[in-house]
Amino acid sequence: MRIFTAIPIPNEVKNALVELTRGRLPIPYINITNLHITLNFLGDLFTDDSNKALKIFPTLVGEYRGKFEIEFDKIANFRQQIHLTVKNSETLFGLQQDLEAGFKTVGLHFQDQKFYPHVTLGKMHLDNIMNRSRKLVNFPNEELAQLNFTVQSVALFESKLLPHHAHHTPLVEVPLV
Repeated sequence: MRIFTAIPIPNEVKNALVELTRGRLPIPYINITNLHITLNFLGDLFTDDSNKALKIFPTLVGEYRGKFEIEFDKIANFRQQIHLTVKNSETLFGLQQDLEAGFKTVGLHFQDQKFYPHVTLGKMHLDNIMNRSRKLVNFPNEELAQLNFTVQSVALFESKLLPHHAHHTPLVEVPLV
């Protein structure tokens, strides 16, 4: 099972994002069903490790106290993807590191990558002709501020890779108190 932890994006933020970016991105549309901010990517796990993650996840999130704000920074092109980046947040980085440390206590391991909080809006396909003619527009901070939200929960997702995209299903969602 391929799993990761993430902050789900509220539906009203997804809808506002579509309205804000319509016709302004070099991609035809944003698939809002999978929008999230990845915290920890655990990858493909065997059943025993998946069960460990499912069991410990609510406990790890339950130890974390307090809702907090997500503030968006900019829309950027990163490795053939369009990202909505998140402003630095001590709370967000602390949550990500606490979850990673908790998973490690039960023997789960991670790729050695620096945490980069963002929302993937779309992939720039290898159509160089289209991409050359459609540039990424700069979005003013006041526009992106409309998308900021209070984190209500953290979820453990399963990710199934399909031929043209991935499908993410929440397995466990834990509210923040």
